[in-house]
This record gives sequence, C-alpha cells and structure tokens, in this order.
Amino acid sequence: MNQLRYLPVQIVTIPAGKTISFDLYMQKDNQFIKFLDKGHQIEDQDLEHLKQNNVPRLYIDVAEEEKYDHYIDEIMRARLPKAQDKVVEQDLPTKRPLEKKALPKKKSKKLTLSPEFSGMLDTQEEDQDDKMTKTLQAVVDLFQKSPKKLEAFYGKRVGAISTVIEHAKRIFELSFHLREELELTEKNGLLLSIAAALHDCGMQKLKEADTFLFLKKYADLSSFEKRCLNEHLQAGVDLIKDKKFYSQDLGDLIRHHEENLKGTGPLGVKELSFEQELLSLLNCYEIYTHQVHNLNENFYPEFKEKFKGHYSKKAINALGKCLLKLGEIKVSAHEQLRLNEVA
Repeated sequence: MNQLRYLPVQIVTIPAGKTISFDLYMQKDNQFIKFLDKGHQIEDQDLEHLKQNNVPRLYIDVAEEEKYDHYIDEIMRARLPKAQDKVVEQDLPTKRPLEKKALPKKKSKKLTLSPEFSGMLDTQEEDQDDKMTKTLQAVVDLFQKSPKKLEAFYGKRVGAISTVIEHAKRIFELSFHLREELELTEKNGLLLSIAAALHDCGMQKLKEADTFLFLKKYADLSSFEKRCLNEHLQAGVDLIKDKKFYSQDLGDLIRHHEENLKGTGPLGVKELSFEQELLSLLNCYEIYTHQVHNLNENFYPEFKEKFKGHYSKKAINALGKCLLKLGEIKVSAHEQLRLNEVA
C-alpha cells in the first residue's frame, strides 16, 4: 500500500465507546492493515491491547481526513459545559388538550431559616472564598519569587524550549499591569495571572515533535498539525485540576486562551468571560510581537485593526495604555486619545 495515502493519528484522540466515521489502520512491516471499520467503536480491551504491544499510533486514509477532523471537533465540544437545550413550544406536535379536573390545593410549608443559621451559612461561604483567594495569592507569589517553580509545571522537555517558557513569563508579567489598569477584582485578577502563567503547560503532553509546532505560525500549520497542537488546551486543564488552587473558572481560562469574540478559535467559542477575553488578547499580542519586527508608532494601531472584532474596544485599549506606560510602544497623539475610548 502507498504510505502517502495514510495519516497518523494519536490513539488518545479515539476514546473507547464512541462510534467512528472512518476506517482505522495499523502499520506492520511497512504494510497498512485495517484495524477497525467505520461505524464501529473501539473497546477498552482494544486500547489495552495496543498499549501492551507498544503501538503508539493508528492511521486513517488521507481521503477521510475531513471525517476525522469532524470527529475530533465533536469530542472537543463535548468537553465544554453545555447549556440545557430549551424546548420551543411551537416545535412540539399539537395535541388535543386533556380535560383537567380541579385538585384540592395543598398548603405548602415554607422552610424558614433562623437569622443565626442563615448568617452562619453566609459566613461559611465568605470564609471559603477568602481561603481560595489566599491560596491563589500564594501561587502567584511563588511564581514571582521562584520562576523555576513555574517552569516545573511545563516539564523538563518543554521547559528546555526557551520560547515557550519566556512566552508564559511575559504574559504572566503583563497580566499584572492589565489587572491594575482595568481594576479587576482581587480574585479574578489572581485567576487571570495564574492562567497566564500556566496556559500552555499542556504542551508537555504532546509528542516531542509536536511540541515544536508552537514555534511555527499557526496559519502555516496543516490541519493535522493544528489538531495535534490544539490538544494542549484540554491537556493543560487536566494537568492542574487536582491542585488546591484549581477551579472551574481557572480551567475555562486555560481551555479558552486561544478563543476570541468572533468565534474563530480552535473550539469556535465566542461567548467568553471578560477575563477569558483578556488572556486570549495577551496571548495573541505576545505572539504577534514576534511576527512583526518594526515596532514603530503604527504598530499598535495596525494590531488593533488586524484583530478588530476579535476583542472588545475596552480590552484592547486597556492593553494599549499599559504598553504605553511601560514604554513598549509609541503612538501618535491622536492614537493616545483613541486609547481612552472604552465604548
């Protein structure tokens, strides 16, 4: 069989119990043998068998790459929290209404909490929130005082790639200035900074060759390379969700750090919290500075124009004001006035 007809896929992208819409192949002695027909599900024992036999990957026919892409999209979207589907009344089939008999009304008993008990519950919630805020602050302090602790979250292999680590440290640093400029709440600001530091830690779960995809322009990646790189989004969440400082808000920040308000990110999510938007903006800006070498007074207006609609005017102008105060960009007097626009 012609090897160029087949594309490798990571076994971890094919969970047990989910029906596949493409054929899967194994490579043995330079031959490709069908492992599983489309319309079937891979079982747990099959995955265990592959693991025991040190089979690192399976293959798909290049003609079915689009089906595989759709399959991966479904898995990624399934990991996102979904709002319950609303039943639209006009979509329901019309039925003849049944005659209802009046039933005697039952007196409902209202549960009334004593002021003392109610106050106790409020205090417990405040104590929990205060405890989490202190935990988040301790993590931020640790990363500031000991950058090596931050690097440890990326593992030795990724930590050796200076571009990845410096990118994380740079966004971590900028997050403090943006928090102050926008006067975020203490807790939300801390969550933003921790997510800024750890947003790419899932890189360590990628294959060694795939890790270096980070160094290429995203637009230049093939669809297969984009798929491989995008696995770091959920992998990063999985790496930290057993930590004391983890919360659903932090997980969503890391998972959505490449999304934008236009919905053109890897997951197609465009309904973002303000903190998620800010992290995505920081990530986008820091990457963009490596692609544009002439940081003259037209640089930031061009950046704003290029990503118009991806981020709100409030967010992108706040970042511009931070960079101006830090002396990292120069803008015209007219642009300085525009940066004060928040609408």
